[in-house]
Amino acid sequence: MLSRKVASWMAWSILAVGGCEAPNRLNLTFQRGAQLLSAGCPKAAIPFLTQVIASEPDGPEPHALLALAYALDLQSDRAVLQAKQVRRPKGAPPGWEAVAVGIASLVDQRPRQAAEHLEATVSQFPEGSCLKQATLQWLVLAYACAGEPDKATDSLQRLAAIDATRLTASLWAVLLLAHQQRLPEVSEQLKNAAAEVVVRAPSGSRAYAFAEQDAQELYDTTLALLADGEFDKARSLLELPKGRPVLPYDLPVWRALTIAATGRWRQARSELDAACQAGSPGCRGVANHLLSVVYALECRPEAMMASMLAGQRLLGSRHTPAHVVTQLRPEPVWFSDTMK
Repeated sequence: MLSRKVASWMAWSILAVGGCEAPNRLNLTFQRGAQLLSAGCPKAAIPFLTQVIASEPDGPEPHALLALAYALDLQSDRAVLQAKQVRRPKGAPPGWEAVAVGIASLVDQRPRQAAEHLEATVSQFPEGSCLKQATLQWLVLAYACAGEPDKATDSLQRLAAIDATRLTASLWAVLLLAHQQRLPEVSEQLKNAAAEVVVRAPSGSRAYAFAEQDAQELYDTTLALLADGEFDKARSLLELPKGRPVLPYDLPVWRALTIAATGRWRQARSELDAACQAGSPGCRGVANHLLSVVYALECRPEAMMASMLAGQRLLGSRHTPAHVVTQLRPEPVWFSDTMK
């Protein structure tokens, strides 16, 4: 079984919108829109959020999420205009509309402006909120796009201080530092990431022997080796065994990261790209999320967004229907829908 912690390491962070509230009468339609947005389907979310606004135009949250949906759908001008429609009580902190404006600047190839906006915004959110976590992650991407890796790394340290995003921070740091060839720090971050998910033996010791056909034991042993800093041993296990066409679970992602730790950036990027195309949905989901960081480093915001949303859809497939309904239906259709 794929480690649940790795499979969901970022699924509801950058796009986690479950804390928003809407008018009770339209709550099911709003929740459906929010659910689709969290699942990486902003285009499908737009009609639902538009319907809520058409019926009850004064609530701030539907406007805020619609602005976010437009931004993620690369409609930056509409995102900014929609964000201006949000009306909050005087003195109240902003919401997702502020994140949407930052994303819109990224989409428009203005990463420094995006970073300035998100930096000014993040301090207004309460500690521990999904808004603060998401804004910090977008801030990292904005600094990466702007060619300011040191500031991106500083922002990652703020993410690493939050339990919910510690694994995210370590995995992103592997890529950011490897891109700069800061290999000792890459190794440390790779150890940290593996330690977050490693499966320890009941005695607390590591067991390194495994049967080749036992995919779960291969996975657990590899992660244990990485957590102990035994990178050469881990890499030897990640060489494709004879007769095994693809590594199981999300091991192709860990293979790419171990290659990055050796300084072979181009090969690591190629391996990560390949992991997006083959393997389990969980593996492809994590690989796409990580590849979005690579695209940020290459200052390719549209590719970054496409990769991120693809990862979100793959990781969110456990929570949403395989077939996304894009036509509006009567409210009772969604009687069992809930945000998870």
